Amino acid sequence: MNVNQKAAELLHKTAESFPGIGMQFCVFQEGKCVLNLCEGYAKFDGSQKVDENTLFPIYSTSKIVPGVA
Repeated sequence: MNVNQKAAELLHKTAESFPGIGMQFCVFQEGKCVLNLCEGYAKFDGSQKVDENTLFPIYSTSKIVPGVA
């Protein structure tokens, strides 16, 4: 099993642990996307699966900067 297959398996297991929540996992190397995995649903009612074009809202990420500094 290569690293891409392991990442896909881990993402799938994680998605099964949190039903109704969609997620995407991307790896970039030297500015290029080398791995792009999607799991779960973009809508809670299950009517739309997550894909590479799904937008995810992100809140309060600025709290990380002072925490790391």
